[in-house]
Amino acid sequence: MRRWLWIIGCLFLVTAVAHAQDATLTFSEPELISELDVYGQSVLVAEGTAANDSTQQAYSSVSLQAVAFDAGGAEVGEGFGYLVNACGSALTEFALQPGAAQAYAIPLELYEEDVTVERVEITADATPADPAPRAVPLLTPGLTVASEGEVVNVEWIDDTN
Repeated sequence: MRRWLWIIGCLFLVTAVAHAQDATLTFSEPELISELDVYGQSVLVAEGTAANDSTQQAYSSVSLQAVAFDAGGAEVGEGFGYLVNACGSALTEFALQPGAAQAYAIPLELYEEDVTVERVEITADATPADPAPRAVPLLTPGLTVASEGEVVNVEWIDDTN
């Protein structure tokens, strides 16, 4: 009897952790974009931003699952995705820090060719991780931090420009 109570208690604990995790990872409404895959085939991709609303918990090994629905509420497709950088490359060894946001991409596989996706529901599996310590930038005198996020393009302006 004690053994069964212990097993049931563990199941409730695991469920509580999973629900707490889902509550802190939120997703923007995805934009549905038709792109070419590596084989030259057109694929529908749900793209948006994932945010870690936690103030103290980071998440690593984030994998995303999506279910696509038509206007009538019928399931018309599904997909598995990941967090991406500004160039669209998957972030495999990445921890989403507390209060941070990161782009995501979820390629969708539709069950039939001629369907219109009306909405996409996204869920995540992630591993809780310790947040990274805040790094103090070592700056040369005269330089300032422009962004703590990913920078894709930088323009150098000096006194002659």
